[in-house]
Amino acid sequence: MEKSSVIVNLASREYSRCIEQYITDRDRWITVEFGELVQGKIRQKGTLAKMARGEMVRFLAENNIREPEGIKEFRELGFDFCGELSSPEKYVFVKEK
Repeated sequence: MEKSSVIVNLASREYSRCIEQYITDRDRWITVEFGELVQGKIRQKGTLAKMARGEMVRFLAENNIREPEGIKEFRELGFDFCGELSSPEKYVFVKEK
């Protein structure tokens, strides 16, 4: 029997496309996005998003986060989880300008 997994996607869009093809129906794939809210839309800035992804990895490891709900507690670099823009498959973190 195959075990299901939660996969937290912190890769850039280019790299995550390479991995998506290996995700099975038994896996839960959660993409994490970081951006600034500009006129009601999320705008990602490459360098800032890259720094946030690295900080997220550190946060997950240092806090021994094992459940997806724990990801939402991330508050580094001024980012906060935005439930209104998120879904079960995509967690959006917004930094106020």
